[in-house]
Order: sequence, then structure tokens, then C-alpha cells
Amino acid sequence: MAFAGISNYSSVPYPNSVFDLQDAYKKLDEFHKDYFFILAHVDAENGLFRELSRRNLEKFIKSDAFREKVFALQKSRNRDNRSKIKIACVEGSDNAQMGIDGIGQGNIVHGVTQKTYIKLGAYNFEALKYALKDFTHRVSDSGETIQNAYIKSVKIEGGIFNNAVISFSSELNCLIGIRGSGKSSFLEIVRYTLGLELAESSADKKYKQDLIEFALGSGGKVVINFVDKHGEEYRIEKIYGKRADIFRESTNELLQCSIGSLVNNIIYYGQNDLSNKKQHFQIDLLDKIVSRNDEVKQQLTEKKYAVTDCIRQLQMIEGQLEQIPEVTQQIKDAKHKLEYFKKNGLEEKLKEEASFNSDETKILGVKDTLVQFSNEIENIYQNYKDTFSSQITGSLQNKEIFEKVNGLLANMQTEVNKVGEISHSVSRIVGEYQNIIEILQRKGEKQKEEFAKIKRDLNSETVNPDTFLNLTRFLEISTLKLEELNKLEAKKNTYLRELDEHLYNINNLILQDYNVLKEKAEEINRAGGSLRIEVKCEGNKTQFFDKICSTFKGSGIREAVYQKISTDFADFIEIYRNQEKLAEYLNGSALYEFKKRFHENLADLLTYEVGHSVNIYYNGKLLEKLSLGQRASALILFLLTQKDNDILIIDQPEDDLDNQVIYNEVIKTLLNLKGKMQFIFATHNPNIPVLGDSEKILAFNMGEGNIPKIEQGSIDTTDLQSEIVNIMEGGKDAFDRRKTIYNTWRIQ
Repeated sequence: MAFAGISNYSSVPYPNSVFDLQDAYKKLDEFHKDYFFILAHVDAENGLFRELSRRNLEKFIKSDAFREKVFALQKSRNRDNRSKIKIACVEGSDNAQMGIDGIGQGNIVHGVTQKTYIKLGAYNFEALKYALKDFTHRVSDSGETIQNAYIKSVKIEGGIFNNAVISFSSELNCLIGIRGSGKSSFLEIVRYTLGLELAESSADKKYKQDLIEFALGSGGKVVINFVDKHGEEYRIEKIYGKRADIFRESTNELLQCSIGSLVNNIIYYGQNDLSNKKQHFQIDLLDKIVSRNDEVKQQLTEKKYAVTDCIRQLQMIEGQLEQIPEVTQQIKDAKHKLEYFKKNGLEEKLKEEASFNSDETKILGVKDTLVQFSNEIENIYQNYKDTFSSQITGSLQNKEIFEKVNGLLANMQTEVNKVGEISHSVSRIVGEYQNIIEILQRKGEKQKEEFAKIKRDLNSETVNPDTFLNLTRFLEISTLKLEELNKLEAKKNTYLRELDEHLYNINNLILQDYNVLKEKAEEINRAGGSLRIEVKCEGNKTQFFDKICSTFKGSGIREAVYQKISTDFADFIEIYRNQEKLAEYLNGSALYEFKKRFHENLADLLTYEVGHSVNIYYNGKLLEKLSLGQRASALILFLLTQKDNDILIIDQPEDDLDNQVIYNEVIKTLLNLKGKMQFIFATHNPNIPVLGDSEKILAFNMGEGNIPKIEQGSIDTTDLQSEIVNIMEGGKDAFDRRKTIYNTWRIQ
């Protein structure tokens, strides 16, 4: 009809039809079928922009036909023309004479075939219409590029989701369903499998932990496939209660790495987590988006162990040093008693036996040290005898490096073997030493009768030779013991120096950890958004105060004093190093009791880490002072703007948010981040999947026996559109009723 009476209508230069756009619009409406127009060759001589200009063009654009049925312009390459109309611009092959085979050929500019990519979630007419209308996000002249790692699929065996296989989009995924339909259970299973620990500030922590066991059950298994930002696919397998294993999907190789080394960052917030006001919330938030140095954490842990060991050694030494006054007095008493025997000439007569006993005591005393040394060197050898015997291999490009490394390892093995030889020699020496002791003891046995005869001749009612000999032996042993105790003073000073060094290192490691947080906070602040973050090193004074109160509870010291101490000292290390300053707050028995308790809990206190404080400000107001709605808005926007994150998972992000905030701030930001971050949201708010143009919908419904059923698909599929209306809008009747009411309102 459009070309009735026009010859060569399908040949260049393609004459105009007998209908204008408005005529075609009216005529097509008579068929009661859906359709749309794409205006072709708009830059050509007889195209739209040449035929119409200024007022005529404006009138044309405002016509019913254009507003309602023109969805795109074809081959609009003039930037000035394209700026006149906000509409999709598409390409066409203009190769119709070749039929289907001609699609994608021709239409070459500067040697490059011009293409249009349209994002569709389903192959249907309605999806194509919507894509052309939402051309900003659905139409592109280049293919989709994914810059982030993302979860590809989740498979669950066992539990309430048994045999469920869920696929995900790399962009927006929305879990919908009535309350209690299993959305939160599913997300908690995903969190658990990914190894994401619940934060200290997480709401309903125990409930969420119990939810895993309920939903997954004993023997339950989860398999998550994910893709890194380079397009490499991996697989995590986790059985409930067991360690997760990570495989490279292409080779099925079991990898010895964590998911954190393959995915940049995964942020997870469970139900009610964003709205809670627990003490640790803000530091937990910063922790989620900052990759704090694992090496620093490991070194901190090692230094804390070293501090604990140092203190244990010091306490053992101090316990032994407490014997010095007693041993010193015992020596004085023994010497005093021996004076009596000297006066009676007994010392000279028993001198030979006393000397023999003294010699025996000295020789036996050395034996213990020899045996200890022999055991320790043998343990060292046994622990390392095979450690360096195997060669290590690497790539061909580093062949020479590995040859040198293996040469050094061989040399090291030779030295270890020498340690084994030394251990054998030491063991032989210990055996020979034992032989000498036995010779001495046999000699003593032979002299027993001789010594006994002397004692019989000396024995009287007033003088007992055995008492003299026992005192002499006791004095010898006590003198040796005092010498060893005095040596411990030097050992104690060595441990004190080591302790100071460990504490110094701990302070520096805490500072390094703080600097990472500070750098991230400054980066966020430099961005100049509505959020500002303030971080203070060991600034969590509330936490410090609580620890002081719990440690010194019952000491009779007032809380006001604890408050002052927690304010003036950075941590317990600072108190330890400045104990004289405590006299400014305490005196008399209170000071004594504080120091006593401090010493009793020394290892616990010196390894206690006072947390850094984090204050987040939204439009100049402290986060904790905001309403729940303002707080949730700030946090979601904050998380959406952290470009270092690959995956963001939130259970019901719309809680405490109004719809205006969701659309004006959250949805608009989310749309711009697609392709750079994966979003997985469980939601009851239709604005998120609908206005957010969710690439994947997971509709949860409770089936028979309270077993969740999951229907999945794109927002472009009619079944999932019905699910959105039924679940989120209260059903089709409620939806149509609201639509009718909205259409009667005159909204400005």
C-alpha cells in the first residue's frame, strides 16, 4: 500500500512512499498489531534531516507517530544531527539482496563494518522494543566488556535447596520473593562458601550462622563457579563443615590459593547489617573495602606469640629468682653451723670424705647440662634431616636460577648431615661422661668402709660426723645453686631487651596497618563526594576502657580513673613503658593493686590490640547521628562508589530507604557501574529489578514441605515479569488498579 503505483521502489535512489509517517502510523494501527519504526538513511539527501529542518523537524518529533512508534534512527553519523533527537541510533547492513547471508556484511566506513549491539534478556519483540527505548544502557556500537570478576553459577547438593543450579549475570541479579521464601538462606550459603566471615558488627550473628546448618545440613555441598577479570573460570567446592577447595575449571587443577587472590574484593552485607549501629560497624565497613596487608597481620600475630613467650620465660625466671634470699640465708646458716665442727677439729679429720662428696656433686651437676644439649641438638637434626634433600623445579626461563638454588640446598643438606655427625659425637661424649661418673661412684663404694671407720672413731654424744658431711654437701649444692640463680639475672635482662624489641615492632606494625586505612580514607575524601572518613590510630577508646574495666574489676578503683587512663594512654604497651606515670592517677594500695593485676595479666594486656577508630561523615554529619534512612543511603552509595570491588552482595538494601532515594541515587549509580561490578541483591522493592533493569531475576517461592522453588530468567522474559508483578506489586489486579489511579492523577 505504501508504494502503490511507484515503480522501482526497492532500487536506488529509493523513492518516497505515498504515506508520510503519520499516515503510516494510522494505517498500521488498523491492523491491531504491535510495531515500531526505525527511520533509515536519516543523513541522506532525501533523509529525515535534509527533508525537515528546524520548526518542521520539531513539529515532526512532537507528532504522535514519532513519540509513540519511532524507536531508532539508522545510519545517523552526523553528530550535529544526532544531538537534535534523543533516540537510539543503529546500523544496518543495506545488503538485503543477499538475504540472511548478507547480514553483517557491507555498511563499511573507513574499512570497518559498522555494527550495533543490543542487550536482550530474551528473544522477543517486547524485549527489543524496550532495549531501543532504554538505548543509553541497552544499545552500543561496541560489544559488552566485563571489567570485573563475577560469580557465574551456584550449585547446591543437599539441604532445602537440594539439586538447585543457579546461574548469574555478571551485572545486576535480583532475588525476589515473599518473606520466608529462602532468599536470605541462599545468600548466607553463598557467603559461607566464599569464606566471607560475618563481621563483628553483623546483625543477628548467631541466627545467620545457624541458618547455614539449617539450609545446607550435614553433608551438604556447594559448588560456585566464578570468572576472574581476565575471563579465566574457577570453581569452589565446599562441603558443610569442611575447608573449601578451589579448582581451575579448564584443567580441573586443584589450586593452593584463596579466592582473594583471584577476585579483587567481595563485599557482603546480610539482612539488617547496613542499618545496625554496633560499636565495630564503621571499622568493619572500612575493612571490607580495604585490602589490609596479610603480611602485616601475620607479623603482628608472630610478634604477639613472641611477646607471650618472652613473658612466660620472664615469669619462670622471676619465680626462680624469688629463691635467692632463701638460698642466701640457707648458706649463711650452714656456714654458721660448720664453725662448730671446725672448732672441734672435725673438719680436718673428715676433709677427705667432704672433698670426695664435693667432687661428686660438681661432676653430677654438669651431667644434666650435657644431656640437655645432646637432646636439643638431636631434635634439631631429626626435624631438618630431610628438609633440603629434594630439588625444586621451575620454568625453563629460570633454569639457571633453579640450578643455583638447588646447589645451595645441596650445600645446606651437607651442613645438616654434619649436625647429625655432631649429634652422634655429643651422644658418645655423654656416654663417656656417664662412664666416668660410674668409675667415681665405684671408687666411693671402695672408700666407704675407710670413711665409716673414721666416723666411728669420731662419734660422740655431742659431735655427729654425718651432720658435718651433710652440711658440707648442702653448702656445696646451695652455693652452686646461688651461682646459677645469679646467672639468671643476666638472662632476665636479655629477655627484657627482647620484650622491648618485640613491643617496638608491634607498635610499628600497628602503625603500618593504620596507614593502609588512612590512605584509603584520604583517597575517598579526595574524591569530594558526600562522604568523609576520619581514621585515628588506636582511637577506639571505648574498647580500651572496657578492657581496663574487665581486667581490673574488683580492685576498688573508680571507673573515672579508668576513663582517665584510657584517655591519656594509647594502649597497654604505653602503660607498661610509663608505669611511673600511674602515680598521677593512683596512690597507696590502689597503685599497688593496679600494678599487681597488670603484672598478673601481662601477656594478655601487652598483646591486646586497641582498635583503630573510624568515623564516617555524610554531608558533614556523623553517620551514627543520622536517621536509619540517611544512614542506609550513605552506606549504599559509599559501597557503590568503591571501584576496587568486583562483587557486591546485599540482602535487602532497600530497608530504611525511600523510593526517591532508591531511584535518584542508588539506581542511577548502579546503572552506570554495570560491566564494572557484579551486584547480587535480595529485595522486596520492585524499583530495584525494574528500574535497575536487572539482567537476572531469581524468583523464590515456598513449595511443598517448605522447600523453596526458584524460577530464574531475565527481566525480559514474560514469566519473570509476571513473578515481579505477583510478588512485588501484590498481583496483576493490584498493579492494574494502581496504574489506573496513577493515570488519573495530574502529576507535575
